[in-house]
Formats: sequence, C-alpha cells, structure tokens
Amino acid sequence: MPSGFNSWPIDRTEEMIRFHVTAANHQLQQTYYAFAAALITNRTLVMPRFQCYCSKNWYQTQACRINHEQASTFPFVCALSHVMRVKKLQQGFSLPANTEYSGHRVFVREYSFLDNPKVPGELKHSYLEVVPSALPRLPGLTPNQLVLSLDNMTAGGSHPQGRRLTVAAPLADWELRAVLAPYADVRIIHFPQPGRTLSGFAKRETAVQYDEEIQKRVTYWCCRTPPEMKAWNLSEALQLVALPPDRHQHLPKIGPRASYMHQQPPMAQLVRPKS
Repeated sequence: MPSGFNSWPIDRTEEMIRFHVTAANHQLQQTYYAFAAALITNRTLVMPRFQCYCSKNWYQTQACRINHEQASTFPFVCALSHVMRVKKLQQGFSLPANTEYSGHRVFVREYSFLDNPKVPGELKHSYLEVVPSALPRLPGLTPNQLVLSLDNMTAGGSHPQGRRLTVAAPLADWELRAVLAPYADVRIIHFPQPGRTLSGFAKRETAVQYDEEIQKRVTYWCCRTPPEMKAWNLSEALQLVALPPDRHQHLPKIGPRASYMHQQPPMAQLVRPKS
C-alpha cells in the first residue's frame, strides 16, 4: 500500500480507486487459478481472504469512503460481494455442456471455514500442500517425472501431520489430474501459489469457456463522483477482472456504465476539475 494512503486527501480519490481496483484484480487473478484447480479436481474451494483498499457503494465515494466519513482505514477484509457475484457462486461453478469436465461443480466456503471449531479435526489433519519448484521446468517431462519431492510438513506448523508435494510447474490441467490421482483421499489440498502451479487448460475450447464462465462470477467496483466522470469522461463503475492479462481478449464488451481498468486513461492525462 502506498505511503500515507489512509490520509490521502479527497482530490486523490481517483488514484485511490485505481490502486484498489488494481489490487483487487491481482487477487482475483490468483482466484482464477484456484477455481481452475478446484474445477479440475472437482473439489470445494475455500475462498481466499480478499483485501479491499476502497469502499464500494451504490453512489459516489470520496477518498474511497462513503459520505465523507473518516473512520475507515485501509485495507480491510472485503465482503465477498465486493469482488464476486455471490448468488452465482452459491449455485456452484461449472462449465455447462463441457464434456471434459461434465459433472464437475465447484461450491465455495468462506475464507475462515477451516478455522471454525466445528470443522472436524480429522478433516484438518488430512492435508496436502502443492507447491511449484523454484527451478525452471525442464522440457519433455513425462507425467511420472512431474513430482519432484514429497516431504512431511515441519513439526510445530499449522499442519504438522500434512505433507508437501513439490511439482515441476506450471502444470496443465491433465498433468494436475495425474499428479493428484494418488491423493484422492486427502481432504484438504492447498495451493499457496496457484498462479505459478497451474498453467491452465490444455484444450483451447475448455480454456475459452472457463474464461467466459469465471468472469461472469466477478462483480464491479462503484462509484466515481459525477463531477469527475464528466470532467474526465470516465465511467461510473470499474469492472473487476479475474482473467490474467494475457487472456484479456476473452473479456466481454461492457458499458456504458462500467469500463475495465486497462481501458482507463493515464493519470497524467487527467486535469483536476475546478470546484
């Protein structure tokens, strides 16, 4: 977070908005790979803890706060509805009519789910952490060469009975299925770095459909003030994006109320409207 962010004046609201949306998109891009891993393995996804740097409202914000209040400090833990469409998530995430992942449906749990004392201990203790190797992946690896090591977790850690699987990353979807096949009975599989561990779907049609479906679950940030929208010809809302930058060609067209962050004019081109 930039120095002094919580005390930036109201005339830096646009900078604050852009920092928030950029940060939200970065977090959503990690979630993009987390949902993919959950879909590939047909598992429930425990959502990450999203951090927000700007309030969301149905009307304008000032210095990223609502109605000029000064009590809010950033970042705060986002309500899931600030970054994703909760009603759609509650229906389960799937790829309709996709033959490769027919029957796979991802349901979600809140980020604090595993901290709930009602969660059985035997579930928490059945734990596998999948991490990418720090070394570049060698070419020509066969499926049985993708696992580089399997180690017990460090005693005294949060999962002392768990194991850590180091893989030659990134893995395509079919490779991830092969790597995890021996661990079907493990209750919790954790991907600390999903974006480095998984490359995506090998079949283009599945990859495109996944992009389209995951973006439908992402919401927008709102709202800019009418004077700034008019002076700078900006949209009221900014659509958040889960797709990595190299897959933005699959983003749907939107507007006129909202626009994408990568469509915004540079801050240097904006001239402060006169009050």
